[in-house]
Amino acid sequence: MLGYRFNKDQGTITQGGLVQFITTPPGARVTVGSAQLANITPSKITLTPGTYGVSMERNGYHTWKKTITIKAGTVTWLNSARLVPTQIKTDGLIDYATVSSAQFSPKARFLALLADASKPVLQLDTIDRKVVTKTTQLELPAGSYSPGTSHEFTIEKWGRAEHYLLVKHVVDGHTEWVVVDTQDVNRSYLIGAQGAAQPIDVLFDLRTTAAVIVRYSDGTMRHIQTQTGAITQYPLQNIATFSFINDQAIAYTTTPVNGTVSVGYYSLDATASRPLTSYTTTAPVYASGSEYFKTIYYATAHDNQLTIYTIGDLPRSDSSEKWNPKLTQTIPLPDAPTSLVPHANGRLFVATHGTSQLSYDLELDTHYDVPVLTPEKTLTKPQEWFDDFNFWNNSNGMVRMYEFDGTNPHDIVATAPNTPGIFSDDNKYLYTIGKTDAGYRLQVSTMIIE
Repeated sequence: MLGYRFNKDQGTITQGGLVQFITTPPGARVTVGSAQLANITPSKITLTPGTYGVSMERNGYHTWKKTITIKAGTVTWLNSARLVPTQIKTDGLIDYATVSSAQFSPKARFLALLADASKPVLQLDTIDRKVVTKTTQLELPAGSYSPGTSHEFTIEKWGRAEHYLLVKHVVDGHTEWVVVDTQDVNRSYLIGAQGAAQPIDVLFDLRTTAAVIVRYSDGTMRHIQTQTGAITQYPLQNIATFSFINDQAIAYTTTPVNGTVSVGYYSLDATASRPLTSYTTTAPVYASGSEYFKTIYYATAHDNQLTIYTIGDLPRSDSSEKWNPKLTQTIPLPDAPTSLVPHANGRLFVATHGTSQLSYDLELDTHYDVPVLTPEKTLTKPQEWFDDFNFWNNSNGMVRMYEFDGTNPHDIVATAPNTPGIFSDDNKYLYTIGKTDAGYRLQVSTMIIE
């Protein structure tokens, strides 16, 4: 179990490392170096320390390849292998004359679509594998958005329960948001201005399905219960960015005050926040936290640098309980950062900079900088992810998939620019929106061959 084996040539006992091989779909043959394993995936083997070339292959799919380094007494999980068919069959499901914005629900059961950004009318398509079983028109009631002469509606994101949908509305130059109840559109809720302050960022509260946390243009933050309309202002000021650490706390950065940016965390509904550190800079600073195997990690990206702190337990931010954050890693970034997010259940911190995406792996204490194929000069937001270890973009007119370390890139299917993509919950189908001569088409690509 600990990986010890007797080396009969040298007369020594050597400890190896365990390697787990997992592919989607399963049933791939595994080759390590020049030796093919007897078992197909999922499988495992103990290897002596060293560097190995690994390949996993299955008939009808591209071969997956990677070089790995094994250390004594460790477990290496090769579970990022999403095998791509050599011939991908793509079928059309439903056509659209126009598409302004669209978002798939988290489990790919629904596609919400706006045909015209100037009109408050959404189309909700229900998807069952390779069939659209129902199409519903949702017209936002007049009270759920402000009247005006110029309107721009954009579908931004779904809540986790696939019940509520967040729509951004810019009316006559002012920003507001609508939490759309897709089961009863008349119960949709308007997130409007608070005095002169406009709502800028909105995240669904992870503790419940019917509440949001909002950052306003004056740097204040509020918690809003969309079913009851109850609003609570948090004791936070000058907030520039925020993101969840877990379902009980957020990481935040402030706008520069006298040339100094503060970063810290706030336990939701606490009476005070707790600072972590500060930076002398006027450039944007990004902060993010994650909980990985019951340990809290906190990361900042600033001034061409990614910094990782280990915190352990996270005390309530308004308590007097001591804490001991430790600076554990500093990684230079070739360009100024433009975003920072956690991923893979807290295992990865992912920072964009220039036209590259850097992933820091907490498990292996290793980072990977992946150039992303894109016509833009700078990645201004996080890339989309199909799963824990595979991200993608479609800036080149194709869905191009990468592993988190940049290996095994594949072009999958042609898509319309700035449209979403998602796998079905059984990983068999990939849903995207393609461009046709007449308009647009919801399409499904079969990614697991029978």
